[in-house]
Amino acid sequence: MSQKKETNISVDPFSDQDVLKTKAFSWREIHLQMFFLTIPLPLFFIVTGILQFYWCDVSLAIWMIIMGIMIGVELIHVSVFFHRATVQKNETDLEDDDIFDHYEPLKDPIVKRIVRIHSITGLLSYFGGVKCYLILIGNWWCSGMVFWPSLLISLFYWVTMAALVVYTCKSKNRKMII
Repeated sequence: MSQKKETNISVDPFSDQDVLKTKAFSWREIHLQMFFLTIPLPLFFIVTGILQFYWCDVSLAIWMIIMGIMIGVELIHVSVFFHRATVQKNETDLEDDDIFDHYEPLKDPIVKRIVRIHSITGLLSYFGGVKCYLILIGNWWCSGMVFWPSLLISLFYWVTMAALVVYTCKSKNRKMII
């Protein structure tokens, strides 16, 4: 006879809501391993944008700083979601097939916020891609430390934005994401 583990749900005393299902999070909810693994990318963008401010197009350097901040915010939210998912997985003792019946990640408010932040960052990436294209066809001199990361991150966000648009165009998922 298998016994099921009781799920301990922490409730916020001020709002009487399940902490795992709210938009707000505390800094203790950040998954540290994931945070330290992913934080070098936004730090690179911010530092490179500051140091290469006058060595390339100034608007591209400002764009790098803004993108670094947006990517950092997005990655912090992703690490909070990862932490909440691992906590929820550890609190429930379910079989492998039962996990899909009880957990719906698209209804999580953190995932909706991540999608919105990713959409804003994706729209900002179009500016960086256009600036890189203008630098390339205009034969302007630009530091490789600015040009190549800007081009690659713009292409990454273009592909993920296309995937997000295709995913949300399905009528089944449209209401859950937006």
